[in-house]
Amino acid sequence: MKSIEQLCNIEIQLLKDRILELEKRNSQLTNLFVNGNTVIFRWLNNPDWTVEYVSPNVEHILGYTVSDFMSGKVKYAEIIYNEDLARVSSEVGNAATEQIQHFEHPDYRIFDSSGNLHWVYDFTTVIYDENGMASHFYGYILDISRRKTAEHRLAQSELRFRSVFENATIGYYCTDPKGQIYMANPSLLKMLEYDNLYDLINWNVAIGYANPADRRRFRETIEMQSVVSGYDSVWRTRTGKHI
Repeated sequence: MKSIEQLCNIEIQLLKDRILELEKRNSQLTNLFVNGNTVIFRWLNNPDWTVEYVSPNVEHILGYTVSDFMSGKVKYAEIIYNEDLARVSSEVGNAATEQIQHFEHPDYRIFDSSGNLHWVYDFTTVIYDENGMASHFYGYILDISRRKTAEHRLAQSELRFRSVFENATIGYYCTDPKGQIYMANPSLLKMLEYDNLYDLINWNVAIGYANPADRRRFRETIEMQSVVSGYDSVWRTRTGKHI
């Protein structure tokens, strides 16, 4: 059996390990809110959303100091982009009126100290007093500007692709691996003598080949090489004409 001294030493070691673990977690959280892009806020429930607390990394993200917010020099409501302010205000008011405990805003924009706009994701907890009235809001904002920029570029790229796809004089189409068409441009519809895409949707490419051997050869080539280029074949249109 272990002696009392041994048991005490074990307990002390476990306590030390626990303290080290808590210190490590505290250090990680401190680093997150000093160097990360997630800013913690605590606001009063008033028209200006007076800031009672803001994490130190706000200066790194928005250029404002903790003192700017805490002194009232900078009011949170005033840095929200004007076109988003009414919506954000309405969402806050509705949450407080409906006694909602937690809610998230659809993305909105705020200005930094240099006048640049940042897109933010906002998750907020409502704090109620003993009378059930919303007294404070406590939450965090996450700078998602890079994601928004990437989404915008992707949308622009898709628009350009759609424009090329729709207006090209070459017939374009997309199929699933079995050959079922799910996308085709007007030029292809015209070539195959179809009036609209709905007539061609789920039409199998294999039907279009006048010679089934051409289709088999195509499949074999693309399965082996992953690409087919310079491949000639005869297709059959809706009326049976060969092109």
